[in-house]
Amino acid sequence: MSSSSSLPPTAIRGAGAARPRGARLLDAPLGWSAVSRALLLQGFLLPFLMLSFFESTWFMLRPELAPYFSISDLATYNAFIGAVTLYGTVLFAVGLYMRSHQPGSTLYQLLVAVFACAWPIGAGYYFGLHISGMIAAFLAASVLAVVLLDRWVALVGVLCGVTGAVVLSALEQARLVRHAPLLQSAPFGAQGLEGSWFWGVGASVFMACLLVIVLVDQLVRKERAYARLLRSLAVTDALTGAANRRHFIDSLERELQRAKRFSFPVGLVLLDIDRFKRVNDTLGHGVGDEVLVRVVELLSAQLRESDLLARYGGEEFVLLLSHLGPEGAQDAAERLRAILSDNPLCVGERELRVTASFGVASLEVGEDLDVGALLRRADAAMYRAKRAGRDRVVAWSEDDEDTSG
Repeated sequence: MSSSSSLPPTAIRGAGAARPRGARLLDAPLGWSAVSRALLLQGFLLPFLMLSFFESTWFMLRPELAPYFSISDLATYNAFIGAVTLYGTVLFAVGLYMRSHQPGSTLYQLLVAVFACAWPIGAGYYFGLHISGMIAAFLAASVLAVVLLDRWVALVGVLCGVTGAVVLSALEQARLVRHAPLLQSAPFGAQGLEGSWFWGVGASVFMACLLVIVLVDQLVRKERAYARLLRSLAVTDALTGAANRRHFIDSLERELQRAKRFSFPVGLVLLDIDRFKRVNDTLGHGVGDEVLVRVVELLSAQLRESDLLARYGGEEFVLLLSHLGPEGAQDAAERLRAILSDNPLCVGERELRVTASFGVASLEVGEDLDVGALLRRADAAMYRAKRAGRDRVVAWSEDDEDTSG
């Protein structure tokens, strides 16, 4: 048997502990400052820019590629990509400075977004905008801009890139500018595609695709992990790992609606640890907290998948026992009481015997109780157990003071 009360206690307290080394750079990047997020995008661009510059220099030094290139346009492209690389490096250096002095700068984000999305269009013009590996760079930069930067900033950058591509395509269509001026002819020799061309242009395309896949994968995995943690914290008691009161009330309300619709009983058990104040007063609140954790661990191990254990408040806990009527719920509570009473809890180097008083109530088939009424019945039964001497299970009956209103 196991508990359905969400994560174990160590899951939350240790949630930020062990992380893969490679993920530290991308640890919650969406929580970084505006400039830091822009720097991450710019850091992705710089290796690609540098590789592109080395590619163009490589082309100029490879005589076997000379028949395929316009030498004058190749020199122009080399100068263009060199200037872009230099500007990108300067922009990165400025970002390093602003990260410490103006970490919230939207202007810097805007400069990076426009630069990231616009330069691939200018570079792609030389190779042929519609077939160039620079489009891969544009798509990679656009995806990362949308993920990392403020939404409107990213959209401005993407719009600048798309506008540049549309305008350039229109100019080529109107024959006002040449299409792919850098290429004289297709780079095929006697042995097929020239190796220098394949490794030169292919390396940039592969690098762009690989980087964007790795970075986006890391970002998405991190954000999903944080989303799961936030969802867990929203329904879990941070100390014990049991469900919290709000989640329990919502779950009980849904279960009661299902029970009334499909005609099955629902058991409810409210338990309060006996003389818990004495533990806190004599041994300290730290020991008291550990007692609560150990109680949840002990009880959780005895529950069905369909059961729900929640911390109701302080040293009070509540159990939702679906499909159990009065007798079944009382038997389950008695079993838990005996297990708790007969098994001293190991708290540090101490062994503490802890008992609890259990109040049992149930929604029987045909009854029309709401959440509040059922909880009040369990509460009345639990206080009768306290008055009767503690460490016992008492089921609600009509002889109890009916506080269900």
